[in-house]
Amino acid sequence: MAGGITTPVLVSEVSNAGGLGSFGFAYSSPEIIGRDLRLAQSLTQGPINANFFLFQETALPDSKTIQLAIESLREIAPDIDFVIPVSPFYPDLEMQLEPIWQLRPSVLSFHFGIPSDLIMQRARALDIAIGITA
Repeated sequence: MAGGITTPVLVSEVSNAGGLGSFGFAYSSPEIIGRDLRLAQSLTQGPINANFFLFQETALPDSKTIQLAIESLREIAPDIDFVIPVSPFYPDLEMQLEPIWQLRPSVLSFHFGIPSDLIMQRARALDIAIGITA
């Protein structure tokens, strides 16, 4: 679902065996998405799914709360340099989808929300089936 263990070889073997080979691209860069899709498509004529997360907007707590948390963590792990994360906390979906529009996998699926009308229209126009788990 999120990625990491779904290699192009695994995806293509599942498709070649009659299943729906699926990539978890939730945290992948557009470059990795394009590379992996191209390779899998070269290894199978079967269907391929590209799965993404629809992340909800995430905000950091206020600076006082963050500072208290860091101080508490330093008490139990004084040798670790704690770094406050910077937004955005997740990849840009529009950028991630660029290789999808070029390479046109059979299925495009989403978890944790419903994609925009624009994404749905574009997928339909390219004859890409859509799956959603909201």
